Amino acid sequence: MSELTATVEQIQSIPVIRLSGYLSSESAGPLEDAFQQVADAEKLLLVFAEKAFINSAGLAVLFDLILPAKDQGRQFRVVHPAKHFRKVFDIVGMSKDVEVFEGEEQAIAGW
Repeated sequence: MSELTATVEQIQSIPVIRLSGYLSSESAGPLEDAFQQVADAEKLLLVFAEKAFINSAGLAVLFDLILPAKDQGRQFRVVHPAKHFRKVFDIVGMSKDVEVFEGEEQAIAGW
């Protein structure tokens, strides 16, 4: 599995974190750093590369980053084109806290 990378950019004034590689508790540093860069953003889009992979520990890291921010009123949307990824979010209940989209255009629309 490839090492996790997380890059931050802006699309229509919305911070976007692009993730590629393998997200686990051991590899979460780049994601945590990216979250720090956008700590004041009211809206945040997380874009997972098509071949990105996340294990259960990686999901826990994601929950630990997103849920406290949601409690502060921040909005999150996730983009991942793979259907199995979206199913995992449904199964673990994360889709209650973040909307999951197939594409960036869909995710940004309506914000």
